[in-house]
Amino acid sequence: MHRSRIILVEDHKPSQAAYNALLEPEFEVVGVLDDASRLLPHVSDTQPDIVILDVSLPGRSGFEAARELRQYFPRVFIIFLTTNPAPEYVEEAFALGASAYVLKVFAVADLPAAVRSVLSGRRFTSPFLLRDDAERQ
Repeated sequence: MHRSRIILVEDHKPSQAAYNALLEPEFEVVGVLDDASRLLPHVSDTQPDIVILDVSLPGRSGFEAARELRQYFPRVFIIFLTTNPAPEYVEEAFALGASAYVLKVFAVADLPAAVRSVLSGRRFTSPFLLRDDAERQ
């Protein structure tokens, strides 16, 4: 059975290990990077289905990396993983072509669900953000 392939771009080493352990039983993590500088060559080499990007990375931000990724690899799904719940960040993420926006505080429940949703052709946003958005209206 084919397991979907994922590259994780996260600069915090303990978080890398935790997310990898969370994803690996169900999906194939084909790369873990601590910044986006080597992302495009790694995508070219490993042909992932999904790239999970931290929004705040050293050097180039996750948003900048997504712009470049979308230009060269338009079929790769992008999931943003972040601590930032600001609505303008969520909007920018989806405007850049992201398929999901996941808050790190809910990653244990939301990250695998986001991957499954994206692979099924659906968008995913951490439910907390949707509830927060409904309260503002």
